[in-house]
Amino acid sequence: MKEKPILFSTPMVRAILDGRKTVTRRVIKPQPSLLRDNTKYRCDGFSDEIDGDGRYYVERLDDNGEPSEDYISIEPPPRYIYGDILWVRETWSPFRPEHIIDGKQYAYKADELSGDSRAARIAYGYKWKPSIFMPREACRIRLRVTDVRIERLQEIPGEDIAKEGFINPIFPKAKYEFMVLWDKLNEKRGYGVNSNPYVYVYEFERIKEGMS
Repeated sequence: MKEKPILFSTPMVRAILDGRKTVTRRVIKPQPSLLRDNTKYRCDGFSDEIDGDGRYYVERLDDNGEPSEDYISIEPPPRYIYGDILWVRETWSPFRPEHIIDGKQYAYKADELSGDSRAARIAYGYKWKPSIFMPREACRIRLRVTDVRIERLQEIPGEDIAKEGFINPIFPKAKYEFMVLWDKLNEKRGYGVNSNPYVYVYEFERIKEGMS
């Protein structure tokens, strides 16, 4: 199975490493026009059983979250589907061969708090490189997609705030922290919290070393 890249910000990489983050929301661009507000949809993939046209269909879920057999064509389709293997791109820096420490060829910004990578980077003057430029061989985190659905951003259920990596005993504060980060990443592009965009919701599990 071909692996697909996915980008995560440094705080979210840290949350994945800690086991706190098992879901991510990504804006649907352009925003779909045929979906119903206050309705969730499950993404099953291309369905030739409907009319054989090869378009991508999503299935509306009822109020109990169960399939309704009500299908709607949608563009663009999700970038990732159930079962896909994703390799995570994160902010990184390669070590020169003479500076490899404990067999590690790369430093990762998410590890700065661990001490070793920060000390090595400062000592040798390495600069962080944007995640978009990370090559596959530098990847250390792989994920498997376990569910895909569509929601409005503001309809995020309470349990998903924690699955997004924001855990706080005071729930409104956790949700606020999630929304602040969302705006930091998306508001300038026109998809801030107040615009309440449709998003693809990707649930995933981390693949441990030695697993496929």
